[in-house]
Amino acid sequence: MNCHPTLCTIAASFTLLAAAPTSFAAPGDIDPLNVSITGSHVFATAVQPDGKTIIAGSFTEVLGVGRNNIARLNANGTLDTTFNPSANNEVSCVAVQPDGKVLLGGTFNYLQPNGAASAAMRNGIARVNADGTLDTGFDPNAGYGQIYCLALQADGKVLLGGSFITLQPNGAFSVETRNRIARVNADGTLDMTFNPNANDSVNSMAVQTDGKVILGGGFTTLRPNGASPATTRNRIARVNADGTLDMTFNPNANNSVTSVAVQADGKVLLGGIFSTPRSCIARVNADGTLDGTFIPIANNWVTSLAVQADGKVLFGGNFSTPTNSIARVNADGTLDTDFNPSPNSYVTSVAMQANGKVLLGGLFTTLQPNGAGSPTSRNFFARLDNDAAIQTLSKPSATQVLWNRSGASPELSAVTFEQSTNGGATWTPLGTGTRLGSTANWQITGLNLPNSVRIRARGRTAGGYYSGSSGLIEQVAAFTPPPSVTQNLGTLAISATTLTITGTNFSTTPGNNTVVFTPAGTGTVTSSTATSLTVTSLSGLALGTLNAVVTTNGQSSGAAVQVASVVSALQNWRQTFFGSTSNTGNAADGADPDSDGVVNLLEYATGQNPNMRNSLSTPATRNGDNYEFTYPRSIAALNASTVFIVEWSDTLAADSWSIAGVSEAVLSSNGGVQQVKATLTAGSAGRRFVRLRVTAPP
Repeated sequence: MNCHPTLCTIAASFTLLAAAPTSFAAPGDIDPLNVSITGSHVFATAVQPDGKTIIAGSFTEVLGVGRNNIARLNANGTLDTTFNPSANNEVSCVAVQPDGKVLLGGTFNYLQPNGAASAAMRNGIARVNADGTLDTGFDPNAGYGQIYCLALQADGKVLLGGSFITLQPNGAFSVETRNRIARVNADGTLDMTFNPNANDSVNSMAVQTDGKVILGGGFTTLRPNGASPATTRNRIARVNADGTLDMTFNPNANNSVTSVAVQADGKVLLGGIFSTPRSCIARVNADGTLDGTFIPIANNWVTSLAVQADGKVLFGGNFSTPTNSIARVNADGTLDTDFNPSPNSYVTSVAMQANGKVLLGGLFTTLQPNGAGSPTSRNFFARLDNDAAIQTLSKPSATQVLWNRSGASPELSAVTFEQSTNGGATWTPLGTGTRLGSTANWQITGLNLPNSVRIRARGRTAGGYYSGSSGLIEQVAAFTPPPSVTQNLGTLAISATTLTITGTNFSTTPGNNTVVFTPAGTGTVTSSTATSLTVTSLSGLALGTLNAVVTTNGQSSGAAVQVASVVSALQNWRQTFFGSTSNTGNAADGADPDSDGVVNLLEYATGQNPNMRNSLSTPATRNGDNYEFTYPRSIAALNASTVFIVEWSDTLAADSWSIAGVSEAVLSSNGGVQQVKATLTAGSAGRRFVRLRVTAPP
């Protein structure tokens, strides 16, 4: 199963039999979403940045609720009850604007949004606000035909394609002739500088990154801006940003082109009912010449195209070859045999979500994907599983933002970048992205980004009937400066279980910080502020320099920095009382700086202060046939492998000391010091000498 940090595109399904193996969804399998549409078909699908999906076509109910020809689904698949533009006839295409408004095109004449008291006239083209209410300031008013396709330019202008021949924007006094294609300004007024003037329908459009526009349709000539004579362009053409004809591009199809799409490498995909230059689906190079390596062949009408970031191409229509009504081919045109949803009727619309899932609209009522044993009911709309869609938004430096995209992510025709310095409350444009070569990746450079910033990348997708609809997807990432670690030369006892690391840019959520020690040691961050980390459960430390690398929210502090000098318990004791770990001078094991007759090693071992005179009382008393010898023992010294030996001698001769018959018991423990009683036999000599011998660890 392949998963992304925010996207998981393979779902699991389980049987009720405990012994049965778990099965996982494959690309083309049906997603559980079922919106139960009542009507005749879905023509348009478009995704919003918030994950909501707009569906449009010819229907009267969605999920059992009245919706006339357009509806919006929440990200969880439920009906958005706040959005109800209510068109009186078919909605063929939709386009989502960056400001949340939605453009609608079709054969409708009226909208009556959200139960308004009266209908508002809108001939073939309208714009509604994010809540579904009518944008009263936008009314291009198409006449004598319908709108088949919409395309948004980066400057906010809107391209209209269809069978219309006039526009009368915003109640203008005079009617303006615009044959099948027009461009209107963001306010709906006509752009008088753009008039390609097609002699028959414009079914599909795609805007290139250079501003040029690919047109597909039933036309055979264009006459831009009234030029004479008309120029032959059979069903496929490219016009410059000013509407004049691009004379270098002429693929010359012999029948209608009903869908066009531009790949990342600039090549252009064509779908339709033509048989030349290919059968119903073709790919031409950026100069219009045929790409001879791409030969999928469909046996009937291709009405919708959608391109994945990995170069695979989805197409839908009314064909039975290579598969039923929906197919996917690899970048080289060979059939992807692992993808076969197999609907029972015409697919009019193909679109993709940000997570790679495939949205189908059409006239179908069932699908039987990938050889399933029986069909599954889905009226006119279905969502399919897909391969993983991978998107990564990064900030390599303060001057650059990079959006890497691969797998089943939808191909994008344009990308914008924005920044927020207040946690996403407001956004400021950074600019338009540029494509990295012929890849699916985008970037923006020349920036001066703050250390702490949120970045939002938004990209325009294409799909739907005649590939005439478009949506927006987005990815948001928060960037903070990497953490830094402050050097600390202080000592840390090897037996310590807690360490405080200081620095900057740590997360105040402990679990977002991890520490790696070198040369050895482990620990867990259990408390944190922006400038300090408390690491507990220390273990496995080694004597000497302790270095650390901190990772906060995936960002590393870089090269390891010293955070302590790990010392033995005895060295740590010397440091505490003498300011030095060295076994020299007043800190030497055999020194007696307080002149109390007890050398430092014994002061350490018995938990005394070596700078204060102490009377180390170690009484030995007779108790019947035994002597009892009581002495203080430091728990820290004991845990640090300091050796304590009680031994006896009857003669004091060097070789006469023995531990035979000595037993010990802890009488009490207080303040880190134990009181220990050693018991030994009294012997028969009438006297016995007892001593405590302490050996420091190596």
